[in-house]
Amino acid sequence: MKITRKQLKEMVREELKNLKEVDPALEKAPIPGQVKRFMAKFIDSVGDAKLNRMKKMSILYKVIKALGVSPKELVLYMTKIKKGLK
Repeated sequence: MKITRKQLKEMVREELKNLKEVDPALEKAPIPGQVKRFMAKFIDSVGDAKLNRMKKMSILYKVIKALGVSPKELVLYMTKIKKGLK
């Protein structure tokens, strides 16, 4: 079975529409006040530090390791985060 150009365009449009949908649970998930406060300080200090790529990756590695996220979970989270950033 061949796919026509029209069908292909429709499939691409549908997939792009699905990618733009953000999981509302990501933004509305409750974060404890103490964690939120320290997270804000952390984000501000990292943003102001003008770190190179390796240092940023090192920080990200340490955060992911501290959260205890498995590689499988990380891939799942990254796809959800990518959707939220677009």
